[in-house]
Amino acid sequence: EPQRTVIEPHNGNNDDGGDGGDGGGGGVGSLESLLLSEVESTFTVVVKKKVVSEAARVGAAVGAIGGVLKKGSLTFIADKTRFNNIAIKLKQFRLPHSELRRLVVTVDDDFILNNSDHVESLLACAPNGEDLESVAPYDGDPELLATCEHFFYVVQNVPFFRRRLE
Repeated sequence: EPQRTVIEPHNGNNDDGGDGGDGGGGGVGSLESLLLSEVESTFTVVVKKKVVSEAARVGAAVGAIGGVLKKGSLTFIADKTRFNNIAIKLKQFRLPHSELRRLVVTVDDDFILNNSDHVESLLACAPNGEDLESVAPYDGDPELLATCEHFFYVVQNVPFFRRRLE
């Protein structure tokens, strides 16, 4: 709901803005009310409340350029080489992270047991304790996380993730 701020004109005396109290004549009172309404419409400021999205809230908190995080730009990993290697391996699967999680949890025969390349790639992507600690406190929109962090976020609750693959 917008707020309205009205700047009242001040005429320098303490009268009530009437036309002298005679109740008739019509000209001065209506001219004053017309001018008053014109001034009011000219000097009225409408302040709109800004609705902040999750991306803007987190972006402002972490100091993103422009104050808004783009999808997949929030990262916690300090080792950029490892980050890039994991991201490349995850992109090669061409599956959503939730689907990769499901395949590992159910130990899918076609995906895991019959394909050692998939197992090796997933083992290389498996989060270590430090990775899980960095993602665990995050409670924002998972879509804002970068590729690796999103994967770690999705698989963080899978018990014995690495052991299931070995």
